Amino acid sequence: MAFALSTAMVLSLNAQDCSPFGTAPVDLTKSFDPVGGVQDRVQVKWYKASPQIKYSDANAAMCDIKFWAKRTLDPCTGEAIGPSITNPDTILLQNVKKTFPDGSPRSIFKWPVKFRSASDAPSAKRADPNIRYQWQVRCECGHDGSGPESPWSDVKIFNTPDFDTATGIYDPPTTVYLPDSPGLPAIRQPSCLPTPPGYTAACNQVCAQQVVDADPFCLETEWDGICQSAYAACNGDGIYLPDAGGPAVIVEGCPPPPNYTLACSQFCAQQVIDNDPFCLNTSWDGVCQAAYDECTGDGIWLPNPGTSGPAVIVTDCGTQPLDYSRACSQFCAQQVINDDPFCLDNTWDGLCEAAYNECNGEGVWLPDTISGGVAVILGECEVPPFGYTYACNQFCAQETIDNDAFCSGTNWDNTCQNAYNTCSGNGIYLPDTVGTGPAIIVDDCSGAPLGYTRACNQFCAQQVIDDDPFCLTTTWDGLCQSTFEECTGDGIWLPNSVGGGPAVILEDCGSAPPDYSRAASQFCAQQVIDDDPFCLDTEWDSVCQGAYDTCTGGGAVAQDGTTDETKSMTVGQLEMNFYPNPSDGTFINIEFSEMTDDIYNLRIMDMTGKVIHSEQINPAKNLVHLIEFQTGKLSQGMYMVNMLDGDITFSSRFVVE
Repeated sequence: MAFALSTAMVLSLNAQDCSPFGTAPVDLTKSFDPVGGVQDRVQVKWYKASPQIKYSDANAAMCDIKFWAKRTLDPCTGEAIGPSITNPDTILLQNVKKTFPDGSPRSIFKWPVKFRSASDAPSAKRADPNIRYQWQVRCECGHDGSGPESPWSDVKIFNTPDFDTATGIYDPPTTVYLPDSPGLPAIRQPSCLPTPPGYTAACNQVCAQQVVDADPFCLETEWDGICQSAYAACNGDGIYLPDAGGPAVIVEGCPPPPNYTLACSQFCAQQVIDNDPFCLNTSWDGVCQAAYDECTGDGIWLPNPGTSGPAVIVTDCGTQPLDYSRACSQFCAQQVINDDPFCLDNTWDGLCEAAYNECNGEGVWLPDTISGGVAVILGECEVPPFGYTYACNQFCAQETIDNDAFCSGTNWDNTCQNAYNTCSGNGIYLPDTVGTGPAIIVDDCSGAPLGYTRACNQFCAQQVIDDDPFCLTTTWDGLCQSTFEECTGDGIWLPNSVGGGPAVILEDCGSAPPDYSRAASQFCAQQVIDDDPFCLDTEWDSVCQGAYDTCTGGGAVAQDGTTDETKSMTVGQLEMNFYPNPSDGTFINIEFSEMTDDIYNLRIMDMTGKVIHSEQINPAKNLVHLIEFQTGKLSQGMYMVNMLDGDITFSSRFVVE
């Protein structure tokens, strides 16, 4: 199809300068600068010309970067060890580009090669630790893949450090060593290196690191008396508490044990171990710490009602803020600020308060059984009554009892529960793809499970699972879906007169179009529009109608949508029995009884609706109504059997294991 370029498009094309792409990128380099204080990447850089002339916005550069392992490096020294790596995989970062917010090309001259972490997929394009990589880059003019492309650049290298493969972050531990003789400086080096001759590792690394950070003279020139005094003060005598695990320790003289901290309140620490010797003799556990924090006032403090401000963490016996109260549940307060740092860094707002209340149980509690009591409102850190659960949606619970005082004053009945469910989104959820799972009842405000959508008609969904628990306990298959759609009216609708419009697919409990009727055979209607999209996109004409009639066995389009019956297997109607069911993967016997003299059309389908077997059965000519159907080539799963008697369909299922 011919079309004209707009003036804006012409100007955009003319604005690109593709002249630099006849030559390869130059001045390749790299850097390991942290981003946001975190070193988790190598930043590779390149330029269109020397000295370090970047590709401009007008060049609209889009680049490919490839890198491959060359040598293995010593984790501690970074020196190459062992033979060169042969036949390495090449990792390609393809079509990397930068754009302005409006989507227009932006200058590009660098790109991160991220360190691999445990959370990355195996196929993620990441660099591994302790590897010397070789790399190249080439660039193309334009962001559409059709512009001129430069040759590959020269090959350069970059090394990856011994980063943490769990996090993908490089943060090497260091050790401070103190001189055995006076007049020498302290030494700080990576912990993996051996102890320097004439030095001893500081027995308290926290204090040693603190001293050399505060006074570089101690590290660069001499570990003198001032350095030693600062170190000794940091080590001071007293009661030490474990940073993680172990009992409290009373230190008399240097050094204190590693991974311990001097108690900021010796009075409170002494009081705790006097009241509970377990904290000194066995373990400083959560009970000891809670008693100590309560004595010192350490912990998380929250603004009093009517005041504003962020949560405040008081540590090391710090000053307690005015117009604040210590959180009655330190666990919940910590959980809130961990999940949402805004509550600590900016303001303890309504969202923070709601999350805290939900954790500590402040708010509306609902009985576990309908009509099992009234809704109950609890204050901060109050103990809830037995047989109650915290309402997962406090807004909806509060709205329900505000609108109907009966729910909190007399009884939380079905009316209360239905109003709450409608507001909170609880209810029956159906799989987005039929046959991929059962219906799911959500009652915890968790929203839609992955691959599920809330049933647009809760009444119909409940009716289906009440009539056929298989739909809830095993899988929501084609029978469940067809019964639900028959109740809601969803499905394919055909014009009441041929040529009266295209077929229409109703979804999500939509409204039926005028002068249309729901197709009596949804299977045949789907087959027609799959084979000929014209019938859905443009017009349901005589060709569509003929194909539909052929599929259904003849007859006109249903005018009232009532002829499409799915018969349950009851006495007086055709019955189907299967044995063994489930099939062991070799065969299954299908036995028919209660048949009339009509000719039946048998169809066996998988859960996608694909017909895998069909035949005609004439009871008048064949008195044997037992079929041995071979299942050896079928995949494991559920299969549907339909017996069509004119415009009536009898359905059942069998399983192949």
